[in-house]
Amino acid sequence: MSSARILALAMFAALAWSAPLPGHAGGLPVKTFGSVLPEDIQWEAFPAFPPTARLAIVVGDPKQPGPYVVRVKVPAGVKLMPHTHPEDRIYTVISGVFYIGLGKTFDESKLVAYGPGSVIVLPGNTPHFHWAKSGEYVTQVSGYGPLGIDYVDANNDPRHH
Repeated sequence: MSSARILALAMFAALAWSAPLPGHAGGLPVKTFGSVLPEDIQWEAFPAFPPTARLAIVVGDPKQPGPYVVRVKVPAGVKLMPHTHPEDRIYTVISGVFYIGLGKTFDESKLVAYGPGSVIVLPGNTPHFHWAKSGEYVTQVSGYGPLGIDYVDANNDPRHH
């Protein structure tokens, strides 16, 4: 076996060992070559979301400083009331229609609909709200952690119920 082939096999083995295992709670490490396939996405409840919404950590650890990628799945009819995030975010709509509005009060007239493939930039500390108005949507969110969420009205925060 050539030394180049041995080196290639050794690199493959190292990558295979460093990739997250199915069932691993975190996302793909940021400084590791790898991939996350749709069937490997693990959706979980997130205490800061309404009970039926789900979050999946795709890349990084959103609890720590550093880049992260998460996906958010919100079923039809669910609203996320006005809230802010301390970090800048980039949303990419994966499926469905993502309705987002800006402001400290939920106002249907301020909602803008974004279809699959749309990219939305949301600067940190911008009050906004979402509504799965026309059906389930999935967004992919990229940011630099730690991830945070603060509701404008604490009574709307599911962590307080």
